Amino acid sequence: MNNLPFFRGVLLALCLSLLASILFLCFAHLYSNAGVFRGVISSVSLIYIVYLLVYNPIRIGRVTTVTAMIIFMAISAYWAPPVIFYDNSLLTALADLGLSLLSLATAIWAIEHSHSIFLSFWCFFLCQAVLPLILSRFSAPVNPDHTNRELMSSSNARFKNLYDSADTALRKIGTSR
Repeated sequence: MNNLPFFRGVLLALCLSLLASILFLCFAHLYSNAGVFRGVISSVSLIYIVYLLVYNPIRIGRVTTVTAMIIFMAISAYWAPPVIFYDNSLLTALADLGLSLLSLATAIWAIEHSHSIFLSFWCFFLCQAVLPLILSRFSAPVNPDHTNRELMSSSNARFKNLYDSADTALRKIGTSR
C-alpha cells in the first residue's frame, strides 16, 4: 500500500465523491433514497477496490476479489429488502439468507448443467417460493392495521390530553388578569 501516490488518492477521493453525489441526485428521484444510497455505496466501493487492485504489486486474486465484491453486492441488494420489510426476527433473517444462498446455488447449478436461462430463473424462483413458509413458521404474526390503529388511538389520546392541558393553562392566564 505504500506505493499508492497520495495526490492521486486525493484526486480519486474527489472524483468518487462527485460521482457518488451525482449518481445519488440523478437516481434519488426515480427510486427510494435508501436503495439508491446502497447502490451508490456499492458502486463507489467497487471502483475504489479496482483502484487499489491496480496499484497492488501482487497479481494473484484480482479477479476473485472483484467477483466476490460483485456477488456480495448482488446478494445484499436482493436480500436486504425482504429482511427489512418481512423478517421480524434474527432467525427469519438468517433463514431467508440461507434460502437466498440456496436459490442462488440452484440457479448456478441449473445454468451450468442445462445452459438454459429460463431453467436457471425457474429454479431460483422455485426455491424462493418457500419463503412464505419460512416466514409463517418462524416469525410472529404482525397485523399492521391493528398496530396502526393502536398507534393512532394512543396518539390521539395524548394529543387530546396535551390540548386540554394547554386550554386549561390559557384559561388560567386569561382569568388571572
